[in-house]
Amino acid sequence: MTYGELKRRIKSLGFEEDSTMDEYNEIVIDSINRDLQYIYDSTVKLMLPYYIRELGYEPQRPAIITADTEDSYEIDLPEDLVELLPLLVAYHVWLDDDQTKAVLYYNNFVQKREAIMEANMSTAKATIMPTINGTKYFGIGW
Repeated sequence: MTYGELKRRIKSLGFEEDSTMDEYNEIVIDSINRDLQYIYDSTVKLMLPYYIRELGYEPQRPAIITADTEDSYEIDLPEDLVELLPLLVAYHVWLDDDQTKAVLYYNNFVQKREAIMEANMSTAKATIMPTINGTKYFGIGW
């Protein structure tokens, strides 16, 4: 998802006009950055073993979005998680204007996040790992 696509989705979730988005520009950028970090810290970090073992890469912390960021910039989140961002940002941006709508977006975010994590967790494998004293225990990992 590009930065431009993200802004369009936030706008459509808020049912707003371009002028409103211009007025909310700083709030949108602040929410995007806060929510990028939240998704990275709360979800990506938990799923690192999955990304490394199953997909062969380690996602890096997302870059900061600024007013100068081009609309063509690709958002730095794994493909399966980037779809969460519009919902969480819309929650924060539109919370003051329409709490009912904002809470709906937050609930959708939580449900989608749980579904993604559950689907990826289903690939978890049990492994037997030795301990220092030679006994073994079972560990669960992605």
